[in-house]
Amino acid sequence: MASLQHVIRYYSRYRLAAFFSIAASSLFQVVDLAVPYCIGQILNVLSDQPLDTVSQSLVAGVADLTNRPMGDGLTLAVFLAIIFLVTVVRAPIQPWLGDWFHWDIALRTRRDHSQAVVSKLLTLPLGFYDENNPGRIAGRVARGLSNHTWTYPEIAGQLIPKLMRIVGIFLIIWWIDWRIALAFLVSFFVILGFSLKDLVRLIKKERVLDRYIENTESRTSEIISNIKTVKSFATEGQELKRQSQRLQREFLMIDKIIHKGYILLSTWQQLVIQSCVFAITLIPRVGAS
Repeated sequence: MASLQHVIRYYSRYRLAAFFSIAASSLFQVVDLAVPYCIGQILNVLSDQPLDTVSQSLVAGVADLTNRPMGDGLTLAVFLAIIFLVTVVRAPIQPWLGDWFHWDIALRTRRDHSQAVVSKLLTLPLGFYDENNPGRIAGRVARGLSNHTWTYPEIAGQLIPKLMRIVGIFLIIWWIDWRIALAFLVSFFVILGFSLKDLVRLIKKERVLDRYIENTESRTSEIISNIKTVKSFATEGQELKRQSQRLQREFLMIDKIIHKGYILLSTWQQLVIQSCVFAITLIPRVGAS
């Protein structure tokens, strides 16, 4: 797995486009928060409950702008219009401002670095190829390019925008009740610290797995290159047994350690998150008592 520092350096050539796409995706995540807010205000109107101060000011501004009298009809029209803009109008725009750039940048960078790798390989001395197995070299190059290609869309399209959404939620909660916001902030850092600790451990295991895969691919390449020798000495069974052992070792590392580790992490995350949410819901009741 590529580190954040390596990813930033890897994509530095397209940093302006990356900044734009990340900013656009983050903005869309924050704008999404307007939908539940508008639905809440619509429910207030339908149940004859008062609007909050922000909504009253917004509707009053629209009434002044359109020279229409304030009332339930105008209020519902304002919030339905906001929901329409945030959902229907935004729908065909977001894929091009976000997803398109995330993958376009990743694929362009993959092409650039693939060319750089080939250029470097052609300049290396023959002694390098005598000391290093072709399968090992090819596998290492392929994994490096693949890791960086997949990592960027995850960071730019998911991680950073989701963090911006969390910031937006925190600010809204702070505006409603600072006690709940502080509890939200504390719980967020507890969950983050807990998750990062396990993620660091799992990343170290993935690096060990990379070495296992590299050894397996290297040996597979040697078998293919020396297949005539293998067949002439009738060692097919021995080679199959060795490769089966290597593949079993990879499977155990992936399934019993790494995959199981991520499942356990997700299990504990869900438990901690739901516990924090339940604890936060008790705050207003405790304050009222």
